[in-house]
Amino acid sequence: MIHKQLSRFDVFASLDVEELHEVAYITDRVHVQKGQHLFYHGDEMEKLFFIISGTVKIYRTDQEGNEQIVNFFQQGEMFPHHGLFRTDNYPANSIVFQDATLLVIHKADFENLLMKHDRIALKMFNYLGSVILDLHKRLQEKLLSSTDQQLLSLLKRLMISNGMVITPEETKINIKMTKQEIGSMVGMTRETVSRNISKFKKLDILYEESGYIVIRNDKLREYK
Repeated sequence: MIHKQLSRFDVFASLDVEELHEVAYITDRVHVQKGQHLFYHGDEMEKLFFIISGTVKIYRTDQEGNEQIVNFFQQGEMFPHHGLFRTDNYPANSIVFQDATLLVIHKADFENLLMKHDRIALKMFNYLGSVILDLHKRLQEKLLSSTDQQLLSLLKRLMISNGMVITPEETKINIKMTKQEIGSMVGMTRETVSRNISKFKKLDILYEESGYIVIRNDKLREYK
């Protein structure tokens, strides 16, 4: 069962059945309820997580206790993305946002796996490269884009990672987020987020339904 679930992840997709069973041998499957932490900022990094179902939130808090959301991860994604082959600590907190089923591999076991299987190592390095490019793009948006463009860029990313097509013209971001949570992902106040979302509603780019944001795809593409 676990070996079949592992094959759904891109980093393991090229492995044959025997190799997948080898990975499954070092993998645990756990079910975690909403609100439970997987790790805290500063804990020794010991495990890697692969999401079968559910949603996990990665966040930091500043000295005043304000929360900054780093990312949401869902089905088919893995985290954290750093710390392999060196002693390191988790750089943020991780909490289950929606009940989740996870595959868990100890970091030391995964490192041994990478040294043994070139194909997994190559897939992993390619994956990490895409993560670095995404972070670079976010930094550019923060430095060079207006608040409405920053917010639209965030919504586009969430459509890709957490979107659910409900009609050919509409995509629902399948995470319930408050304006404060959205703001914490892009460094905006709740008021700035609310003002821009109201603007997007007037332009018919999006609407809200039962706490979810629904994007009108054509309108989003047309917005400059």
